[in-house]
Amino acid sequence: MAKPSYLLTERSLFSFLPDKGCQWTELLLQIPTELENEESISLINGYEEEKGFFSSGNFCMFPWVNRMWPNSFIKQKELQNLSSSLDSDLALDGNGFPLHGRIFGNQWNQTKQENQFYLDYLDPIQNRKCRIEQSFDLGKSSLTTNIRIKYLEPEAWIYSLGYHPYFQLPFGNVDDWIIELHGAVHSVPLDRNCFPIREYLDDITSLPIPSLKVIPLNGIHLDHLYYFSEGLQISLYHPEHKFALWIESFPNNLFDNFSFCQIYTPDNRKSIAIEPMLTPGNFETLYNKYLLRNFQKKEKSFQFSLQLKSNKKKVKK
Repeated sequence: MAKPSYLLTERSLFSFLPDKGCQWTELLLQIPTELENEESISLINGYEEEKGFFSSGNFCMFPWVNRMWPNSFIKQKELQNLSSSLDSDLALDGNGFPLHGRIFGNQWNQTKQENQFYLDYLDPIQNRKCRIEQSFDLGKSSLTTNIRIKYLEPEAWIYSLGYHPYFQLPFGNVDDWIIELHGAVHSVPLDRNCFPIREYLDDITSLPIPSLKVIPLNGIHLDHLYYFSEGLQISLYHPEHKFALWIESFPNNLFDNFSFCQIYTPDNRKSIAIEPMLTPGNFETLYNKYLLRNFQKKEKSFQFSLQLKSNKKKVKK
């Protein structure tokens, strides 16, 4: 395996692999308590090369997230040519749809700034170039990921971006935990291929509110997509412990931040994927508000943090 890079505080640790798509290998955060000997717990089911790229860790998805069907963004003929090429980096699911963008395993290079990495990307379909930059800020009980895309042409791109973290649960398994959806949230109906159903997305704010916003995970199998119109806010907690893991974004512009999230429970019940996204997969034909992108000087961010349930503050604006 490639050599990982590390960020450290007194009791927290974050490690990742710049040569392997910046795959996350460990996230250890300190539990925020008033005790003198605060514990630290491991939160990420770290990347394990022998288990396959998409089954662990956390990787960046671009220029689309999860599945993408052939359309004017990626045509059927181009898809077939790309997937049949011997040096293709395009991954397909069991139905032949491309998965998780194109950059998931690419090498990232360090900039002159500490903890900041970049990747230069040439899109073979749109024939355009951009540079993606990401940086990490490790706090006592939090990790913030910041992303900026710099485009090299005057026209707007069609794109999406997201991350695919697998959280391991330090007490018991998935069935012992509770997930809670906060703020203004809507369910996005999916078809049998896990694509958003087009006719429901003409007016995305009219989508149904989830029937459950507090979801005990015992026996529940999720592969669900949600839209957070006021910014992503999800907490995950064990009922016998006083802290929760929060997954959230702090948008300045709701139409250019992580407002979507896919939640997936693997069959082994040992982890859960909670995936921040700018848009769903087949976004081009679904939601026109997401098509006009102005990358320059736009920074997007999301945060994972441990917080005491009683001390949770309102999301920043």
